[in-house]
Amino acid sequence: MLSKTFVFTSIILTHTLWAQNPPEPCGFGAAMQMMQLQDPNYQSALQNFDEESSGQTSCVNNTPFLIPVVFHVLHNNGPENVSEAQIDEALSQMNLQFAGGEGGFNTQIQFTRARIDPNGNCTSGINRIFTSTPDVTWVTIMKTLR
Repeated sequence: MLSKTFVFTSIILTHTLWAQNPPEPCGFGAAMQMMQLQDPNYQSALQNFDEESSGQTSCVNNTPFLIPVVFHVLHNNGPENVSEAQIDEALSQMNLQFAGGEGGFNTQIQFTRARIDPNGNCTSGINRIFTSTPDVTWVTIMKTLR
């Protein structure tokens, strides 16, 4: 009976602790820890940045800086060929995070799908690329885009 009580208590305790500290949605904290371990000057540079920007209360004109982006969807006509709605949802989520909607501060940076390509032609901001390679890696991506 004691072992059953211990197991049950352990499960409840673990679940409770997990619920109070949900995983980070973007991995920023882990990336910061990695940078601090790899670069001995990183922590002091970060501290200097914090000190310099601590007096700034807001942007001069509160106008967001718009960054046009193009989504390159590499697919084999399967589920990896995400819909336009899925792309827009990912873009909305990214904008929410950059606006401080999940903690942090509003960076005044907003991403939008590009409307004009480098040649001046209209674009949807989505470039769909068919590839017969089911396992896409960075090497495959770079070869496909060239």
